[in-house]
Amino acid sequence: MYSSKRFFGIARLLVLSLAAHFCLGQGTLPDTLSAKPFRRDASIGLDVFKNIPPLLLGKRYYLQEAFIVEAITRHRTHRGHYAQFLVGYTQGAILERLNHIARQELHGWYLKGGTEWDITGQRGYGYFGVAGVVASVTNRGTYHFPGRTFGDYVADYDERNNLGFGAELSLTRNFYLSDRWLLRWVFRGTLVFRMAGDVQPYYYPGVGYAPNQYNSILSGGSTLQLHYRLR
Repeated sequence: MYSSKRFFGIARLLVLSLAAHFCLGQGTLPDTLSAKPFRRDASIGLDVFKNIPPLLLGKRYYLQEAFIVEAITRHRTHRGHYAQFLVGYTQGAILERLNHIARQELHGWYLKGGTEWDITGQRGYGYFGVAGVVASVTNRGTYHFPGRTFGDYVADYDERNNLGFGAELSLTRNFYLSDRWLLRWVFRGTLVFRMAGDVQPYYYPGVGYAPNQYNSILSGGSTLQLHYRLR
């Protein structure tokens, strides 16, 4: 199983690398883009990274049989200030035995909406964002309690419409691939409070890896988004 120490070690490496990019700036952009990074006021994008780790790592990753899609819209409200909205869907399975849960399957929708500010002197390369989060998750699985006298007890469970509400902070680095295409490297921290649910989630859609957490779920992560700039 993909260890939490290794996971958070990679996360720390990503943070340090991202900080270095912010400090050093982006010297590979054409002069026309670096001079006018705001001439496109809106973009639509897709996450292009989150399905790669479970595909490459398989059973060593904490989420298996995963399918994750996230669509993003981003619109400038005034110079250096953008409104952003994300809709996402995640499905997957936890195959590692967790306490008395032999297998856990999950799927859920989530919405994130908020704003972000340019923190690089309105050069359009680095952004700090704040967003609200709403998630609806379904968990299905199998309880397995070993029994020496009367045999093992096995039962299925099904939790539907497990609602969560919370907030997210993000730090984003923009890479202008061309006049129309934009790659965004996002590092985020998300906190969600579950309104109901009797099963401890190992992974919560829209939040991420969440071992040993129950009603309040805090997690972070990093990903890449590819955007098409509309105008």
